[in-house]
Amino acid sequence: MRTHCIVAIAVACFSAITFSLPAREAKGPEDANAYSHGETTCLQGNDGPGVRLRLRQNSRCEGRVSYPYLEIDIRELPIVVHKSITIGENNWAFRCPNPKESCEQSLGGKIVFDHFEETAGKEIQTDGNYELRFKTGRESGHFRVDCRGPCG
Repeated sequence: MRTHCIVAIAVACFSAITFSLPAREAKGPEDANAYSHGETTCLQGNDGPGVRLRLRQNSRCEGRVSYPYLEIDIRELPIVVHKSITIGENNWAFRCPNPKESCEQSLGGKIVFDHFEETAGKEIQTDGNYELRFKTGRESGHFRVDCRGPCG
């Protein structure tokens, strides 16, 4: 009788672990596309010339910084669509998890714009893909620019 209970408990634990594994794996691709909304501004002064792309998890254009976010500074101008822009020496990327932690600089990666301020009907469209490497992991996904900051 005691052996039967132990076997039943072992089978129940094994089943619970087996069914919970696919749920964890399914979360991976969701996290990979976490930064799907963006805002562009111009790099000026000591930072410029160039373009700053800030990627967020939501599509708010409120003017204040919302965490977490990725920030990509592109100094390789002009930006050409469908051309891989290397993140490294001249173009930088940072992952900023929250206001209490400092931003982590990317070890490298790339960004490709599928459209860059192209007019689609009455709408200006900027979107593309990014792949970034950090000490603490990778970030990759597709983004679309929802907001444009001031330039000039």
